[in-house]
Amino acid sequence: MTQTKNNFLSTQTKFLSEYVFPFLDNPSTLYFVAKMYTTKSLKKLIKILSNNTKYEQVVGISLRIKFDDGSFRSLSPYKKLRFIDLPKIGSLFKQLLISRSEHYRRMKLKVVSIVYTYHVYPSDYVLTDIEKTILEPEVIKPTSKESLQHLTDDKTNIKYMNLFKIFKLPLSFTGSIQFLLELKLLNNNISDQIVLDDDNIKYRILFNTISTKEMEVNLVLQEDPSMILYKVKDKLF
Repeated sequence: MTQTKNNFLSTQTKFLSEYVFPFLDNPSTLYFVAKMYTTKSLKKLIKILSNNTKYEQVVGISLRIKFDDGSFRSLSPYKKLRFIDLPKIGSLFKQLLISRSEHYRRMKLKVVSIVYTYHVYPSDYVLTDIEKTILEPEVIKPTSKESLQHLTDDKTNIKYMNLFKIFKLPLSFTGSIQFLLELKLLNNNISDQIVLDDDNIKYRILFNTISTKEMEVNLVLQEDPSMILYKVKDKLF
């Protein structure tokens, strides 16, 4: 283990490295950490990596949180993206923390550090199309929808999948008008339009018609549509 300047810790294993952004003197709620420290800690990591990492080089990264009881929680998947795109993932990390903040508030747990696990890939490593998607892509088939783990919204009685507690994805066919209507009823942070004057609407949904019986849906950041958070294909048979 090595200690970097300002008491920020960096450890390295054979494949993965770890960057710890601690605030032991000021344990805070997860919500406060999301708002105040997510961007700051990610910028610190980017500054450290910038000395030896090219803009187009691929970096894999995931986010963990250490609580004041000594426990760790992994709050994001491990995802690969270009080094130049690292700042963009900060918005997703922040939303992931906020979405889980109430749960840990009820448990009366305070955060003492943010932990980034990462790996810088060789300069000739190229991202695949699947790897370019921030959250895991899926293909949904009508025959399997009832077997999917889903919830039912109390107000609307709409069945949906809870994607990382950020998006509520209706189980209706994505190529239907019903899907878009239900998506908007379930989510106040998504629009199918470009919205830059409402801070609550952070995501945009894009539709790509493959055929009359197949639709692809991309959930992207409003501020940067090139950052695909979630991709799903829906087929009728």
